[in-house]
Amino acid sequence: MAKGVIAAGAALLVLGGAALGYAVTRHAVGGLPPQKIEVMSAAVASLDGDIKAARASVDQRATTLAEVASIRAAVATDPGTAADMVGREIAFKPAKGEVIELGQNPKPTGASISLLVLPQGGMRSSKSGVVGGSAELQGDQLLVTKTVDVMPSDPEVAKQLNGFVTVSQVLDLKPAIAKIEAEGLSATIEVGGNRRAIGAAAPEGSTTQTMAIPSQPGAQVTVVVPPMKGGMPIPLAAGGGGAAGLGLILLLIGMIGGKDKTGLTQAAMPALQVTQQPYPGATNVSNAGTPTGVDMISGPPLS
Repeated sequence: MAKGVIAAGAALLVLGGAALGYAVTRHAVGGLPPQKIEVMSAAVASLDGDIKAARASVDQRATTLAEVASIRAAVATDPGTAADMVGREIAFKPAKGEVIELGQNPKPTGASISLLVLPQGGMRSSKSGVVGGSAELQGDQLLVTKTVDVMPSDPEVAKQLNGFVTVSQVLDLKPAIAKIEAEGLSATIEVGGNRRAIGAAAPEGSTTQTMAIPSQPGAQVTVVVPPMKGGMPIPLAAGGGGAAGLGLILLLIGMIGGKDKTGLTQAAMPALQVTQQPYPGATNVSNAGTPTGVDMISGPPLS
């Protein structure tokens, strides 16, 4: 019986250990690998740098144009007159990716009036006429804008309205979006309250990681972090550990049960019986079970 217990214990120990070893070597998959985090970080840093450069450009351009005499004269006119001035009094041309708009803001308050957009049909900012800097997302393009007040050259007109010049720099986001999609990432770019989704929809159970764009307050890129899958199967690990523990207990029981009360194993008992001999002077027990006389003490009878 002891051998059977030992064999069962050994089997449980081996099988349980194998199950436990398999369980603890399983690795979870999912989340954002370091290389993908680097791609997102590089994309955000590149976008941040582009916004900084564009902002510096539109700030300088708008401030300079606001002092040009022909611009001051144009904002004191009407849309038709301003358009006729293009190519004559207004001789400058927008730079690549640049949109320039001239307009009027009635006093004391009123809706902004657009007089001229260069190039014709160029992408207007929704912040045109709003003095200050801004950035807005329009599809795959980002507009970085600066609007500056312009004093009309006609004093009488200046009593009724302020002119303005709005300069916008258009940033194409398609290359950055393509790099993110090529890595199989899903993300959302958010600027000025507008959002542009990138990649597939977020899978169930996923989380997000947000990366701010420092050069534009409130702007950020939110990347989808896939849920973790796999990893150590807890039930298998627990079952394997339990089986191995039970196997060890059975091994100990089998080893202890294989010994008699003298501390000798059953296998050693026959050898001990073969070597036992009667002591000198003892009389053998007869087959009938009747003992013969035994001369226990030699010598004269006791008185």
